[in-house]
Amino acid sequence: MLGAGSGWLAAAGALADELHAGVADEKGKPVRLDEARAFALHQVLRLTEMTRPSSLFSLAKVLRDKYGYPPYPARSLRRWSLSQAL
Repeated sequence: MLGAGSGWLAAAGALADELHAGVADEKGKPVRLDEARAFALHQVLRLTEMTRPSSLFSLAKVLRDKYGYPPYPARSLRRWSLSQAL
């Protein structure tokens, strides 16, 4: 559906865990986005935009300006996988 392969899914899972932990963090520690997590967030927001447009549209637009739309070059998809980012 997104045309972005599946390499970003691990980063999306890691980001989801970090966001859940961030919700419980009383000190307000920020959740940092590396390239893999930012690309995963971009894909999640694209899917959200396609299925349920929301107030996150502006964030999706900023990330779309950076990452564009598929087809993504295979070399770029490898760069955005979590194993490459660690």
